[in-house]
Amino acid sequence: MNRMLFTPDAVEQTVRKLDTFRNDFLGLGAFGFGFSALPLKQDAPAMASVALAFIFLWGMAKVWPERKAHDRFYGNMSFVARNVVPIIRNPVLVAGLAFLVFVAAGLITIDSLSGFSLARMYAA
Repeated sequence: MNRMLFTPDAVEQTVRKLDTFRNDFLGLGAFGFGFSALPLKQDAPAMASVALAFIFLWGMAKVWPERKAHDRFYGNMSFVARNVVPIIRNPVLVAGLAFLVFVAAGLITIDSLSGFSLARMYAA
């Protein structure tokens, strides 16, 4: 195993930039695709599945050129930390992808979200 004694600032900045991209674009994009697929009723799981594939490919295309910095940053961590730290650093991505997966699986529908309506909550 090859562990580095320190991680250069450039590597950390690259990983921070990738985390920002994943949270700001991929995470919010996943939510947007999920919400735009919901009104399609029967076709929502299919549309959400296509959107999930698109988000995955977009993310891989963006991260792939920076994979060496990414691997170096996470290479200094234990196996558990290497899998937990990215989840902690990318909460919007994790939530957005989970939402999109639930829409694709048909677990979240437009009817199941109707309980979150403010008009319904305050109507008495």
